[in-house]
Amino acid sequence: MDQRQVDFGDEAKVTAVLATIMRRIVIDIARRETADKRGGGVPHVSLHSDHGVGADGTESRIDALEVEDALVALSAVSPEAARIAELRLWGGMEFSRIAIATGLPEHRVRSQWNAAKAWLARDLGRGGALRA
Repeated sequence: MDQRQVDFGDEAKVTAVLATIMRRIVIDIARRETADKRGGGVPHVSLHSDHGVGADGTESRIDALEVEDALVALSAVSPEAARIAELRLWGGMEFSRIAIATGLPEHRVRSQWNAAKAWLARDLGRGGALRA
């Protein structure tokens, strides 16, 4: 995505660009933290949200690099679903805002999110971990 061609008057598109930037920053940090010289592969960066609270009241945490790998795998199958997942997970965007940012109808955004969520849950091995 070429961030130089964003209409900064459009909040949804700005948020979409920021979601991509946030994803890149967090993944870069996670990769540095897991490098052999800094801990030998022990994951130090995890994602969590209020949506991921388990029945026992504890937060569900997902390793950021696992999510990244799953998103990359999903993008090979469905770039559109992967982009929607990125905006939802990293940007916290609502369906209506994703529709504006991507130029897709909201029903398509919802459909692609459901497909992405199922793919990611299966790929991450956590059937209910993605509840956003």
